[in-house]
Amino acid sequence: MKMTMSELEAEYIRRSPRSKQLFDLACKLTPAGVHSNIRFFKPYPLFAARGEGSKISDVDGNEYIDYVLGQGALFLGHAHPNVVKAVQEQAAKGSIYATANELEVKLAHKVAKMIPCAEMVRFANSGTEALMHAVRVARAYTKRDKIVKFEGAYHGFWDDLYVGVSLPFDKPMSSGIPSSVAGNTLLLEFNKLEVVERAVRENQVAAIVVEPVMGAGGSGIAAGVEYLKGLREISTDNGIALIFDEVITGFRMAPGGAQQYFGVVPDLTTLGKILGGGYPVGALAGKREIMQTIDPTKEGVRRWECAQHGGTFCGNPITMAAGLATLEEIDRAGGQLNNRVARLCGKIRKDLNDLFLRYRVKARAIGVGPSLGVFFTDGELKDARGLLSNDEEKRVAHCIWLITKGIWHPPIKGWYVSTAHKDADIQALIDKTEDFLKTTRS
Repeated sequence: MKMTMSELEAEYIRRSPRSKQLFDLACKLTPAGVHSNIRFFKPYPLFAARGEGSKISDVDGNEYIDYVLGQGALFLGHAHPNVVKAVQEQAAKGSIYATANELEVKLAHKVAKMIPCAEMVRFANSGTEALMHAVRVARAYTKRDKIVKFEGAYHGFWDDLYVGVSLPFDKPMSSGIPSSVAGNTLLLEFNKLEVVERAVRENQVAAIVVEPVMGAGGSGIAAGVEYLKGLREISTDNGIALIFDEVITGFRMAPGGAQQYFGVVPDLTTLGKILGGGYPVGALAGKREIMQTIDPTKEGVRRWECAQHGGTFCGNPITMAAGLATLEEIDRAGGQLNNRVARLCGKIRKDLNDLFLRYRVKARAIGVGPSLGVFFTDGELKDARGLLSNDEEKRVAHCIWLITKGIWHPPIKGWYVSTAHKDADIQALIDKTEDFLKTTRS
């Protein structure tokens, strides 16, 4: 028997009365009842109570296998013992000092050891902040204004980069962004070198910003290796700063991120998510010559000649402790943790695609290595334009169905697997998806 969306939502509501109560209260205090617009979905978001390993529990006592994992931040899973221990020990010593601390140095050293392009590092508080600073530094270094970004790529909520993330690409992503600001951003099709070459010929470009594997705008859609090599060559030949947005792929694709995985080294990279071990973080890392554009201590440099960067909580010791404990786990494993997550993601992709074929469903599980996306289309997904054929209603229904069956994945595009996931967790996703296909086939 086919289940309708209203029936799915009714089951969701039945399971989560306390979340509904909290949501109703939150709506009186907060726009849409959430503190990040992406967290809202119909009929209302679940309110979490705790997380451990690969599981998350809500305020109604329901437990779920988590495939969101803090939107990719929890590579080691919830409440990893070593991360918890590091945070507890530091919390007892203080949370912020408003001056430098030793953990900043240790974590920067670890990042420099692991990330190929990271000759120097500056910490921030989020991926959005890291991208803001990356573009500022690139502009200061090149003395140019325009930046290239690609359709479907999400680089945070900053005005200059918050364009062309979701279809339709010709409409603003938000009100309140002046057209004069967006005019400095060149929005191009992804995975097509010829459009980049043309844009660079016709404009004075400061930076090319690219996600090696798309996240929020098209989870699992990967850049081709030759495409990334082409961007590297174009950037080098034209004095452009090549920026890899590795807020999601950093330390996930490999210990050294996507630049290690694909073998292409950018000038600058932005980091976040995994770097903070579950705590707010961002970082800008890159070549020494470019990063020193930030340095205000060089003799003869005036304030307006320096790419200013700062923030009260940048490098705060709680985040530094959590990040260091996380990166030590990943670095110590020498790629084995990354390979394990890649194996689990590969199993999900294979088994889901086998199911879609068997049930004659227009759907695809995509991604490379430890990345994953699930879309209800049989079209080619080399760029975000391929999502025009995606059956969004069915994708959302699949997500709500999974939640009612104990698998946490709200209707966002990003899918994530942690080192804490077991084979049984993966099999549960496959089995519940097959049940969904049985209920929705004609």
